[in-house]
Amino acid sequence: MESPYGMRRLQGQMEGYIRGYLAIIPKIGMQVRKIAKSGNDNNINEMDIVNRMMGRASSSPEFITFRDLAIEAKFSKLTFTYLLTCRGISITHAYSIASKALMEFICAFRKHVWKHRCMNMAEWERAHNITQADKCSTTRSSPESA
Repeated sequence: MESPYGMRRLQGQMEGYIRGYLAIIPKIGMQVRKIAKSGNDNNINEMDIVNRMMGRASSSPEFITFRDLAIEAKFSKLTFTYLLTCRGISITHAYSIASKALMEFICAFRKHVWKHRCMNMAEWERAHNITQADKCSTTRSSPESA
């Protein structure tokens, strides 16, 4: 059975992904809109492109795939190919959209997931009286851990 800390950590991560998803969607949409205006193509629907890249919710398969790749700073070749098939999006613009999506995700991940995880870990360490010296020590504190 998982500890309450583990469940709280998982719940915090999921909430972080939801907040992160909501934070990056408008920014990616603005990037696509800016590219559409620069190319004088008003037929590009930025929300269709964003939904195809990121899905319609943080639990959508598109976002889960994007998230899993973005954690490793990668972008789906299938999504990149889709961007190239959109009218008015050149290869340079597709790279721009992909890099913007990755950078926004990385920033949102750090803000909404990683910092939350670090705070929970520090709280858990305080609750278990683990000090910095304990973490740096090479000796084991209990005989059963040997």
